[in-house]
Amino acid sequence: MQTIEFQFHITFDNFSTDKKQDFINLCERENVKPVMIVLPKGDYVNQPMFTKLVSQETFAAADNEVQKQLTYLPRRGTSL
Repeated sequence: MQTIEFQFHITFDNFSTDKKQDFINLCERENVKPVMIVLPKGDYVNQPMFTKLVSQETFAAADNEVQKQLTYLPRRGTSL
């Protein structure tokens, strides 16, 4: 069966700027790309997230990769 590339993004709770390097370090350890979205206005102007590209045979398999991250990261003390 052929694999398909899926890209997913996980958004985190905002954190203070002194935690930015910790977030980048976490992303490096998890082999994901850090993204810092800053909006011009709104209730949530800072939106730290990471993005990852996975190759899987089905959407269900790709979703399983997302679910692993969602259960693993909070155990590392990270707020999603």
